[in-house]
Amino acid sequence: MRLEATRKQDQYKVWMTGNELEELRHAAANHRDDLIIQLCGYVGLRTFEIPQVKPKHVKRTDDGDHYRLRVPEGKDTTENSGKPRDVYLSKDVKATSTDIRTPKILAGTDP
Repeated sequence: MRLEATRKQDQYKVWMTGNELEELRHAAANHRDDLIIQLCGYVGLRTFEIPQVKPKHVKRTDDGDHYRLRVPEGKDTTENSGKPRDVYLSKDVKATSTDIRTPKILAGTDP
């Protein structure tokens, strides 16, 4: 794992290897936490973007083989407000996101 300090105190940028990311996924307490790890690690979402995305933001690409996820207010380095951005969503992460729709998983009470 590689850490890089940011300008803010106690805040770091983190780079993990594929194996480290898989270990973190196995340590997840539930499906919801696993999806959050996948959205950050594989899709590249930032922590403030995760609560914004909903199932309606997932779109299949024109070729029918891939998916895009629309982040309504992503990071904007030119202003203080976010602007929409589309990110690639793998079939594996999309399959996990389908599971998250059930109320038990959304509430974090799944077994």
